[in-house]
Amino acid sequence: IATSTSRTGDPLSGAMVSTELAGHRPWPGMPRFLDLLGDRFCTMRIMGSGTLTLAGIARGRGVGAVIGHYSPIDHLAAVLVVTEAGGTVWDSTGRDTQFPSEGGILAASDPSAAAELFALWREATDGTTPAGAGAEQADSDRP
Repeated sequence: IATSTSRTGDPLSGAMVSTELAGHRPWPGMPRFLDLLGDRFCTMRIMGSGTLTLAGIARGRGVGAVIGHYSPIDHLAAVLVVTEAGGTVWDSTGRDTQFPSEGGILAASDPSAAAELFALWREATDGTTPAGAGAEQADSDRP
């Protein structure tokens, strides 16, 4: 896993963060998340596969990844690869876990990048638990 500290000391500045759509639509908070990353001079990529998005962190392809809704069928193998490679994996409450019970998941190259990325994810979702109960939950139903 590549280290995340840039010349500015900001682990996100000049780095790449990847994500995945919730089916064919952005997950709740994703447009704001993209704006916040842009404000930090961080590039966002939509990879086309949640598994690829997460596993890329283990290969040093970006500083972090956020998936709006975790599915063990789709994501668990990649989460294990990131963990074994020395990466950091948090659920949508900021808890270090490989198996979130609900919501999304964040993978990062190290705890510093995870903390910065999680703060943006939380801000993008207005301080609520990021991605709430998952992609299926309508914005009007969010807490």
